[in-house]
Amino acid sequence: VLGLNSAYDIGPAYLKSFGVGDTEITKESYENLWEQKLCPILKEYVRGRDPKKIDDFLYKCRKKFCSSSDHDANNESNDS
Repeated sequence: VLGLNSAYDIGPAYLKSFGVGDTEITKESYENLWEQKLCPILKEYVRGRDPKKIDDFLYKCRKKFCSSSDHDANNESNDS
């Protein structure tokens, strides 16, 4: 996608503080992680490419990542 390959994988260091100190991981936790850590690095990776393609790429990434919070919340309620 946009010329990115496995060399641009986002490693666990970006997720290291995810949920630290929180009693539960919420949708807001996912949103904060996206805004503070993931979106900036992805923007850097695709810098200089077609702005419309970048916007579409970031939208799809955000949607996929932040929808994980909905999936996790459903799993927690099913575990109860």
